[in-house]
Amino acid sequence: MRRGRQYWLWSAPYTLIGDVVNAASRLSAMPRAGWIIISYHLHDALPPEWDAPWLLHPLGPVQLKGKQEPHSIFEVAYTKLTQLR
Repeated sequence: MRRGRQYWLWSAPYTLIGDVVNAASRLSAMPRAGWIIISYHLHDALPPEWDAPWLLHPLGPVQLKGKQEPHSIFEVAYTKLTQLR
């Protein structure tokens, strides 16, 4: 991923470019209203001993445009855990 000033006529003064940004764009187009999803990249980066304030439900792999391999995603179920506590 690259960030910073890009001096192209068609771009904003500050932009992000790269594979991570493309995947995030594809994932952000998927959820329905009130649905929050995260990538397996974020899920795998969370410390195992961390007490999350929400539940993460695996939704399985999805095929993203421009990607060879399926991309595993998780639903953030923050209201369910709040109700349980």
